[in-house]
Amino acid sequence: MDLDKFKYIVCIAEEKSFTKAAQKLYISQPALSQYVATIEDQFKTKFFDRSCNPLKLTPAGEIFIKKALEIINLKKELWRDLEDSSNNKIVTFSIGISPNRSPYILPLFIP
Repeated sequence: MDLDKFKYIVCIAEEKSFTKAAQKLYISQPALSQYVATIEDQFKTKFFDRSCNPLKLTPAGEIFIKKALEIINLKKELWRDLEDSSNNKIVTFSIGISPNRSPYILPLFIP
């Protein structure tokens, strides 16, 4: 499953409508419905109660949304950390010093 497509189901939950979510995501409503149907078949459960308007999440849908948001946030955090690392915002260095001298020298540099 493509992690970016978690956003599709999250967007449907936020908009409470397949049509509004499809417009917001710039995809067709039938394509979005087909994607959700495929995922629901994969997990053998329904995420949305389609019998009411606006849409409501099923208990399985609530679990999926909660975990999907965690995954989306972890992906954002990963990209941010990797970007920081590649921009040299994170610097790691090591200090080598003999154990006999460290009590005298390290306090001068490390408070």
